[in-house]
Amino acid sequence: MLRITKGDITLEADGEEAYLLACRILGLEVEAHQAPTGAPSTERTEKLRQLIEGVRGRQTARTLFALARLGETVKDSDLVRALGLDSNANLAGSLGGISKQAKKVHMKFEDIITRRKLRSAGGAMSYTYKLRPDVRELVLRELAEEIEPDQDGQ
Repeated sequence: MLRITKGDITLEADGEEAYLLACRILGLEVEAHQAPTGAPSTERTEKLRQLIEGVRGRQTARTLFALARLGETVKDSDLVRALGLDSNANLAGSLGGISKQAKKVHMKFEDIITRRKLRSAGGAMSYTYKLRPDVRELVLRELAEEIEPDQDGQ
């Protein structure tokens, strides 16, 4: 469940369509960065495994695992809090590490994570993130034993 707040109004959204509708109702501008759809290929799965190997033991692995554990769509502020980071700037560094590792295995950030930019009526910007389903499944399976629950704020 994702809460979207504007002033004194708070709406709860369960799922991506409800989330987009709630944003529109509240007058928030949503910019989507969609990942491609379709079943993962063997080549894609191998690239994802290489990406996970490349981030093991780093903050980027904790970020991927937190995204997987926190659910479908995660607000940047919730992710910062779950990871125990000081600011969105620290989160940006970790997401940049994921992007860099994705490039090493010939993938794009958008192949891993869907990012949405929200702009409130007052002009404040925030982001939400969502792992692709195949990425989420693989991250949970591959990193569960390595990352202790208290390491990702859970």
